[in-house]
Amino acid sequence: MKTKKQVKTNERKAGINQNKKVYRDDKFFNELRIELVFPGLLEVISKVSTDVQRSIAYNVAKLAIEHAGLKGDFVDEAVANMELGNTNEALQSKVKVYVERLDNEAYALEAKRQENNPYEKRYLTAFRKARAANALYYALDNDELRAATESIYEASKSVDNSLLVKEKVEAILEKRFSDDVTREKD
Repeated sequence: MKTKKQVKTNERKAGINQNKKVYRDDKFFNELRIELVFPGLLEVISKVSTDVQRSIAYNVAKLAIEHAGLKGDFVDEAVANMELGNTNEALQSKVKVYVERLDNEAYALEAKRQENNPYEKRYLTAFRKARAANALYYALDNDELRAATESIYEASKSVDNSLLVKEKVEAILEKRFSDDVTREKD
């Protein structure tokens, strides 16, 4: 359990980006969520280019989709748009409806799971699919920082081991750093 001092530190860190883009009213909540899962990552991500932020969002969303086993034409269309860099609001709205449907399925299974343990696996599968779909939803967001941070958070909840998500992000950041160093030498 975190101490009050640790929580205050995380809250302060989550305010790092106050002078940059302003999200919707839930900006602080969104930034705090990633800080609670991967402390310090928000500061790093807020300092990289929007292209890198977008790459992070897309790649962790794809990781989540693969691990959760999301399939179908609808998902394929959204992934294709995501890979092309399209932040299509109409498609994002469709994904949100899909997320809500998956969330409702997970909540229904959660109630049964509490009554009867055999529902545990079905609940976890439904929960992970909903989180993966939500990672896709956020990856399609117009705001690159929000897309990256929220996709990371949702993807971390959709995989068996959240360190897979952190490793994916670190690999993208490392590649970006090595590309920058190579350009400076040229």
